Amino acid sequence: MPGWVTGLLPVSTCGQYVRKGPLTALINNTYSVITSHITLGRTRPLIRPAHKETQHCSEERAGEGAFGKVFLAECYNLSPDQEKILVAVKSRVVGLCCATAVLSSEPSVENSSFHIRCAYDIDFNCLVDRPVYRQIGVTSSPRRSLSVSPAPSVRPRVRSVVKVDHSEQDRVIKASVHHMCAQCAATTEREKRRKRERKKDKREEREEREKIRKREKREERERKREKNEREREKRRKREKERENERREKREERESTRGGRKIERERRQRNREKKERERKRRERREEKEIERERESRGEKERMKRRQ
Repeated sequence: MPGWVTGLLPVSTCGQYVRKGPLTALINNTYSVITSHITLGRTRPLIRPAHKETQHCSEERAGEGAFGKVFLAECYNLSPDQEKILVAVKSRVVGLCCATAVLSSEPSVENSSFHIRCAYDIDFNCLVDRPVYRQIGVTSSPRRSLSVSPAPSVRPRVRSVVKVDHSEQDRVIKASVHHMCAQCAATTEREKRRKRERKKDKREEREEREKIRKREKREERERKREKNEREREKRRKREKERENERREKREERESTRGGRKIERERRQRNREKKERERKRRERREEKEIERERESRGEKERMKRRQ
């Protein structure tokens, strides 16, 4: 089956299987359930046909507990700009198609469920056990998955033979994946349309705000210019009025008898007044300098006494 995503298939060295939804669940009353990661892949699938009704299910990298990624967009040629579905993979166990695998022989299985959510809010609720791997022929001590893959010499291999009707499972998986991809494509298109509409609304709103701001700034500049013009006109009028008053007073003084003498006396008084102000200022500065000199001498005497 070309280009498929990973599925979940519990296998066991001894047991029967029953149908629980689109996936196959095995009930084992003898040994612990061994959960194997089956890849329905394009390059090198881990499901190898051995007989008409028999499948060899091998876990090539048992013991690896890492996060992986599944891209459904690559399987169905969705456009690259569409966001691909990113499914979190925990401890090499992958849930698919909203299915639930119930392993009734392991009580801890029902308590160790985890929730996988893809990028488009499609939920995968799977009840799966943490990977318990056993080497072939060893049934006494289970081997838990490691955070880092062990060396090839110590890496356990799980190989089991079970009777599974894969045609029904493949059909369900194919239909489910098609439905998911169609749902994702529709969701992506809706999101893109909403994003375009939001961007357009934001751009129009931003342009409108920019226009309003520019208009307000232009009106503010106009108001300031008019105000400054009125102020300048008022100042010119006041200066002109003052100049006219001074000219009239000067003409009146010169036209009267002895007007020139009065003007000379007035100028002389102004000069004497300025001279007195200058001398008073010089005396005040000399006194300040003397006080500073005395204060410095007092400080020096205090220092010498200490």
